[in-house]
Amino acid sequence: MPELRVSLLGAGILFLLCVDGRADSPAPRIRQICDPTLPENADVCIPDTFEVIFGTDKNSTNSVFEYFVSPPDEDIDVTIVTETKSNWVQGWSYGVEHDPSFLEILEATVGGTDGAFGLIGGFDATSLDVEKCDDVKCANRTDGGGFLSATVMDFKGHKPLLLQRNSLCKAKYRAIKDARWDGTYVAITNLLAARGSPPTDINVTVDGRSKRWTNATDGWVRKHNGGDTECSYELDDDADGKSNCEEAECLGTQECVEDNCIDGIDNEGDHKVDCDDEDCADKPCGSVGEEFNRADADGNGKHNVLDVVLIVRMILGDLTFRYDCQDILDANDDGELNITDALSVVEWVFKDGPDLPAPFRACARDSTDDALDCGESNCG
Repeated sequence: MPELRVSLLGAGILFLLCVDGRADSPAPRIRQICDPTLPENADVCIPDTFEVIFGTDKNSTNSVFEYFVSPPDEDIDVTIVTETKSNWVQGWSYGVEHDPSFLEILEATVGGTDGAFGLIGGFDATSLDVEKCDDVKCANRTDGGGFLSATVMDFKGHKPLLLQRNSLCKAKYRAIKDARWDGTYVAITNLLAARGSPPTDINVTVDGRSKRWTNATDGWVRKHNGGDTECSYELDDDADGKSNCEEAECLGTQECVEDNCIDGIDNEGDHKVDCDDEDCADKPCGSVGEEFNRADADGNGKHNVLDVVLIVRMILGDLTFRYDCQDILDANDDGELNITDALSVVEWVFKDGPDLPAPFRACARDSTDDALDCGESNCG
């Protein structure tokens, strides 16, 4: 059965899903790492499986980890597993790589695995201190990006792996960036090296002889795409009257963040701000009007009961506006001038309420796209 976890994060809900072979699930990536048809691989490739799975249960086959909306804050558990079919498996070596721009590795250990259970007179060399090579000659190296594991269970060969599904190593990762729908892999590799050493080969020792697993199943971390939905305000794939951006699988995606054209922020992550963004071509863009200090109706730089009285009288028409700036009186920044603006100031002055929206107790232009304007500053 697939594993479904729900994590409550702040005021929102983040769904994490490990998929397990359902018809609607993305297929895992299985690569051939030993071709039994080649003459040089005669009697080398073995049928034992070699898998990266998510979670700590060795009996799981979850090699695809999916998340909704944003990457998970909690650690991602990974287990290296083999379905042992060969008699007298005594040792193994391999590398596991990842893209450091999306994932950070926190730890890797054979502790608590079936491989560790058989360590009698053998050794384990599992390390995060690695270099990634661009090819097997390793002329060019970069720091980090995975871990190496090399284990010999028993030099005398008295303690092989049992013929069962065995765990070889456990690791923890943290997602540091949204990998989107294409995702990022936790992949078996022969292109990782201990510092200053040649790359570690993918190898399994069977009855004293060097062998290789035929296939490797990589781990895949990706955003759930809800059936390959293209996130766009212009599309309504299921004809339910809602744009794709209003559907659960698209909420929070970069394509569905509408540009605020006057806040000075790159809302869409497209490296274009306000007036430089073509999405703002038909909208007011750039910071609008003069700088002002919100709710400072008399312009003395302070907020007190006098401001409350002036706001009420100006809004009701008993006094003319002291400044040609409606934004000053819009204390709650809702784009309207009414008695609730005065109440917002009362809350702050007398009831230790929350700060009013910016700019408050400071001078700046309004970043809210509304019908109010500011043609005269109340700042100094």
